[in-house]
Amino acid sequence: MTLGVQVPTPPTILLALDDAMTLAKRRLGQTRMTVSALGLGAGPLGDPKLSDNDATRLLHEAVAGGINVLDTAPSYGASESRIGRFLGAITPSQRDALVIATKGGYGVEGTPDWTPDVITRGIDQALRRLDTDHVDVFLLHSCPLERLTRGDLLEPLMLAKRAGKARAVGYSGDGAALTWALDCAAFDVDRQNLGRLRAAGIPYVSVCLHPTT
Repeated sequence: MTLGVQVPTPPTILLALDDAMTLAKRRLGQTRMTVSALGLGAGPLGDPKLSDNDATRLLHEAVAGGINVLDTAPSYGASESRIGRFLGAITPSQRDALVIATKGGYGVEGTPDWTPDVITRGIDQALRRLDTDHVDVFLLHSCPLERLTRGDLLEPLMLAKRAGKARAVGYSGDGAALTWALDCAAFDVDRQNLGRLRAAGIPYVSVCLHPTT
């Protein structure tokens, strides 16, 4: 279940949870990473309607509340950069306690989408924006099936893992491409993993800039 969150100004995370609830921990996919039973989907965090200060406060409140999964992407506006400012202001041990997931395959200036080069450059771009030396999870973001099945996009992901730039790699999407990804041994995490984890204890916080009805 996705939980609705209202973000007034200044932002306060309003969750339909008991105040005394302690978020459970789960293993993420095929990795050894431990994640909270609630994750922050940080797409709306990049909305220009939300100020930088309010975005930072939202992140602090989420982490203080026990959330350690922050899910972002280059297509989420300023989301990666705002998370990067947050990460740059916390201690190394606090950073190590978080699981930062971002996505790619597109969105690198001067580089064609869905090429091995855009994967490599996209990971480096994410590291700069997130102000970190590694991402915990890097996902191909809705990659077309015909590009997935060529197999040439997997090598830059494996190289990033070996270089320590990404702890785990996977796929975020749906349809036939997701079906293919589920059978791909190279992927540690995929959208189906996240769906199962949501059902088993890792729903994503849905952040809204206006009150939900």
